[in-house]
Amino acid sequence: MVYSFLKYLFRIAVKAFFRNKKVLGIENIPNSGPLLIVANHPSTFMDPIVIATVIPGEVNFIAKAEAFKSKFAQWLLPRFNMIPVYRKQYDPSLMHKNKDTFRKVFDLLQSGGNVLIFPEGISITDRKLKEIKTGAARMALGAEEERDFRLNCRIVPVGLTYSDPHKFQSDLVIRIGEPIEVRNYHDMYLSDEVQASKALTEEIRLCIESLVVDIQDEAVDVFVSRVETIYKAKLLHEMGCSDRMIDKGLEVSKMITERIHYFMEQQPQRVEETKQKIDHYFQMMERLNLEDRIIRGTDRKLPVMLQALFWVFYFVIGFPLFVFGAINNYLPYKIPYQIARLMKAEPQFVGAIMMVSGTFIFLLFYLVQIILMQHYFQDGMLTIAYAVLLPISGLFAFRYWRRFIHIRKRWYYFSLFLRRSRLIASMLVLREQILEDLERGRNEYDKLKGNIR
Repeated sequence: MVYSFLKYLFRIAVKAFFRNKKVLGIENIPNSGPLLIVANHPSTFMDPIVIATVIPGEVNFIAKAEAFKSKFAQWLLPRFNMIPVYRKQYDPSLMHKNKDTFRKVFDLLQSGGNVLIFPEGISITDRKLKEIKTGAARMALGAEEERDFRLNCRIVPVGLTYSDPHKFQSDLVIRIGEPIEVRNYHDMYLSDEVQASKALTEEIRLCIESLVVDIQDEAVDVFVSRVETIYKAKLLHEMGCSDRMIDKGLEVSKMITERIHYFMEQQPQRVEETKQKIDHYFQMMERLNLEDRIIRGTDRKLPVMLQALFWVFYFVIGFPLFVFGAINNYLPYKIPYQIARLMKAEPQFVGAIMMVSGTFIFLLFYLVQIILMQHYFQDGMLTIAYAVLLPISGLFAFRYWRRFIHIRKRWYYFSLFLRRSRLIASMLVLREQILEDLERGRNEYDKLKGNIR
C-alpha cells in the first residue's frame, strides 16, 4: 500500500521535475519475473526512483549499508523494499552480513520478484562508467544454482542519461536493453564459478555501456561537451529533429564521442588544433558573458518583427498568470534548494535531495493552501479551480521566467554586436571555422566507415 502510493506520487514528481523524459526499450522488460535490474548510477537515490516508476510491479532495492546506521532507518528503509549491502571500504568487519543480503535476494528472485542493483557500487555524476562489481552476477548465478538453473532469472540492463540531474526541468533518457539470460551460463558455472561470474559481469558492463555515453577521461569529456554545445544542434537539425527529441540527442552524443575517440587515436595533432580553437572560442564567450545557444540563435518561423511582437504579447498577456504562479509556488520551489545547501550535500546528491524533498514540500504547501482557500471562501468550485491552477501556474511561471531571461540575453547579444562588432564578427568567424573542421572530420569518418562496410 505504501509502496503503491509512493510510486504513484513519484511518477508525478518525475514528470514535473524533468522537462522531457523518454523511456526507450520498455518492451524489453519481461512480463514476469524473476528480474535482476542493473543500471549505471549517476545520481544517488534519484536513480532508483526514476527506474522504479517505469518498471511494472514492485521493485526491491539494494542500498549501501551506511544508509541503515540509525535505528529509525533500520526500521523504515526495509518497509520501502530496501536491502542493505555491506562494502569493504566502509567497514570490513561487517562484510559477513552480506550472506544475509544474498539470502534475501535469492528468496526474492526465487519467488518471482524484481531486484534493482547498481553494480558500479558508487554514485558520481559524470559520463564515466565505473568498474562493474561482480555482486550482481553472483546474486543471479547463486539464485539459479539453488534451482538447478531452472529459475529463468533474467538480468535487465538500464542506462540512465541526464542532461543535468541536479537542475529542475532538465532532460532524462531511460534506455532499457535486451534481457540477459542467466541460464546461458549454466555449463560455465558448473565448471568454474569464478570464471562464470566474471564473464557475466563483463556482459553486464558491455550492455550498460551500450545504453549510455561512456567517456573514461575527464578532459576528453570536457572536450566532447564543448563539441556537443557547438555542433549537436546542427546535427539534430539535419536529422529533422529538435533539441526536445532527447532520444535522438543521445544518439548524436554517442556518435560525436565515437568520432572524437577515433580521431584522437588516428590524428591526435589534428584534434589538438581543433581543441585549441574550441577552447579559444569558449574563452571569448566567457569574457563577453555569452552562451553558444544565444550566438547560434534559433530557426525563425516568423520574421524578426513578428517574432518580437509575439514575445511582447506573450509577456504582457502571461504576466498575471506568472505573478499568480510565482506567489503560490516560490517558497516550495526554493526550500528544496536551501535544504540541499544546508545539508552541504555532495554534488551527486543535490538533484535527488531537491526532487524528493520538493515532492513532499509541494504536497504539504498545496494541501495547506487548498484548505485555507476553502476555509476563507467556502466555495467548492473555486477551491477546485484554485487547486488545479496551483501546479499549472507554477510550471508556467518557471518557464515564463526562463523565457524572459533568454530574451534578455538575446537583447544583450544584439547590443553587444552593435557596440563591439569587430570582436563579435571574429568570434563568429572562429565558430564557422570550428564547424567546418567538425563537418570535415565527420564526412571523412563516415566515408571511411562506409568503405569498410
